[in-house]
Amino acid sequence: MKNQISIRVTLVLLIGILFNAHSQNPDAEFVTQDINVCESGQITIELKIRFHGDAYFGFKIKDPNGLVFTNSHPIYDEDLIDSVFTEVYHLFFDVPDGETKRTGTFEILEVFDSSNGGTWKSLSGKEIVFTNWGVPKPFAGADIDSCGLKVQLNAVPDTISDTYYWSIPSEGSLLDVNDPKTIFTATNADSYVLIFNQENGVCKATDEVNVLLKGSPAASLSTSSEVCGTSEQTAILNLSFQGDNGPWDYSITDGTSPVIQNSSSSITTNETIPVQGETTFSFLWLRDNNGCYASPEDISDSAIVRDIQPSPNAGNDTAVCGIKSIVLNHPLSAKAQEGEWTSDSGIFIPGDTPNTTIFEAQDWGEHIIYWNESNKGCSASDHRIIRFDEMPIAKIKNGNSDTLFHTNQTTLYAQPPLEYPEKSNWTGQWSISSGNAEIVNPLDTTTIINIKEGPVTLEWSVNNGVCPLQTQQFIIYLENLSYYTGISPNMDGKNDYFNIKGAEDIPENELIVFDQNGKVVYRIKEFQKAPNETRGWDGTGMDGTPLESGIYYFIFKGKDIESIQDYLIIKRH
Repeated sequence: MKNQISIRVTLVLLIGILFNAHSQNPDAEFVTQDINVCESGQITIELKIRFHGDAYFGFKIKDPNGLVFTNSHPIYDEDLIDSVFTEVYHLFFDVPDGETKRTGTFEILEVFDSSNGGTWKSLSGKEIVFTNWGVPKPFAGADIDSCGLKVQLNAVPDTISDTYYWSIPSEGSLLDVNDPKTIFTATNADSYVLIFNQENGVCKATDEVNVLLKGSPAASLSTSSEVCGTSEQTAILNLSFQGDNGPWDYSITDGTSPVIQNSSSSITTNETIPVQGETTFSFLWLRDNNGCYASPEDISDSAIVRDIQPSPNAGNDTAVCGIKSIVLNHPLSAKAQEGEWTSDSGIFIPGDTPNTTIFEAQDWGEHIIYWNESNKGCSASDHRIIRFDEMPIAKIKNGNSDTLFHTNQTTLYAQPPLEYPEKSNWTGQWSISSGNAEIVNPLDTTTIINIKEGPVTLEWSVNNGVCPLQTQQFIIYLENLSYYTGISPNMDGKNDYFNIKGAEDIPENELIVFDQNGKVVYRIKEFQKAPNETRGWDGTGMDGTPLESGIYYFIFKGKDIESIQDYLIIKRH
């Protein structure tokens, strides 16, 4: 290079000596525009220069490395084309690693022509820009061997530029050609060559990646099996596979755990599996012979083994009062095709509408009825309890009122409230509405009452299931036994009989009459009670003979009373 420069300098001096003429203001300019190259090592370029002046011409040019060179020989008219001279120049101007470009200038420093007598004319501003762009080194990524028909690419562009893109493939599609890590989607399982491009100025480089997409399997799952209830039964699952890479391994779940894991070389197969009740089966995973697993959307089918057992609803337990029949409603459940009522303790009669039936019970009390539904031979039953309550009767045998003589205690009697008490769970209760008394056993139909102060109003209440409460009141009055201590039994209709008011109400009573010597002259049990004389004692002795006038004594006694002892005067005239 140094020898070349020396020769050029000597040549310029020689030209300057040979040409001895006055300067005509020669000029020169680059016709060549700014230069952009993409090269390494020795670079060859053509510089086109237009001269102005009288030929022959010479020039001095500084290259991008700062070296000055001149024309190798005088430039005559025959060397010009339209006053333009072409200089072929060689230089080294490599771009440093990692740099986007390297830039310099070609500058015409001086020029002369044949008229200036060898004197060079200095020029300024006569330059063009020379740029050598760095060659990018894109990496399209490692070759890909993948399942499915879709894969993410993994190109890495060179950092020297941000202009890069994928070439549009002849088959398949790219989600975004400007994304190094875009998604490539193929239409078929196959091998594909994808090209990643990167540009830097006038430089462009490419890299290829081989993509092998093996596809992925798909399958469908179905069943026509049905079960009846939750007892253990069997169902058949129908499997169908898509893809060319069998055999296929698969696992099926019932939604809780894997229940089948098997392999099939045929594109269709069946699996028989035990089930208990309605169950939904689905693929857990599917794998082909390439080891490729199916994507979830390609095995999304589910097979439902339907439980066709109806869900009958007989209704809620209930009770009615006073009648032994009830109207039943019986709409079919969603799965039922038909339904029927049954019972061992009554009969069923069609109601006024298609969905009603009348049940007539044989007797009072609880009855179990069954509503039975069926669907394709699968049946189910539900029951309800209906209680028919007999209307109770509140009846006091003592009547509506009673008077107690010479006692504060009596027995209360209530009639059994039901005709068939064994069929019901009735309750009865005595209570005091007014007055002061104590009932010994208020829940018994027969009980004793002790009266502290009368009168006393009692109430006998009877309840039976859903029937309304039935009641009856009873009033008890308290009086002492009363009598007159003299009689005149002359049968004139006035004071002919000795009687004790209230004696007929004293159970197990007895009247004993004594003369003044203490001799019993008259004695009778159940005094004043039929069939005895109810009007009292007419003054006759036990032998039927009338007793003489005089003073006598008597004792009256009875159950639960204090005995009465007093005198009695008989006056006949």
